[in-house]
Amino acid sequence: MSKKTLSIVFCAVFAAFGVLLLVLGFKEAAVAEGDDVPFTHMILTIPGIASVCAGFGCFLRKKSRSAVRFCFSAFFFLFFGTFLAECFYFQFIHFGTNRPQPRLTIPAAGTSLAYALLFLFIYTVFCLIYRKRKA
Repeated sequence: MSKKTLSIVFCAVFAAFGVLLLVLGFKEAAVAEGDDVPFTHMILTIPGIASVCAGFGCFLRKKSRSAVRFCFSAFFFLFFGTFLAECFYFQFIHFGTNRPQPRLTIPAAGTSLAYALLFLFIYTVFCLIYRKRKA
């Protein structure tokens, strides 16, 4: 298996996980009532979108000088990107500017951190396998 094929495989793994989270998130949001709807989006839907986007990051490994830099930059981009998307969703889309919810930033940060750590683990496995493959 070449490095390009490995990147495609891990992109597919991230995309499949993301689609699974999206389907599960929308299914749970349809059943949820009241204020439980944004929490299902926070825990499942927004990280699902981030997972699909994270899959494309596997194609950037060749351009990065070191695996450590690649993994930690992906971690920080995923953490802050997911955190900002969740905050934007809560503050402007779901609750609106009339009812700001500043206390929701703590669970949003925790959710973002949990998924970013999971993706960091997957990226680390990807880099370990990537290092042993031929060009």
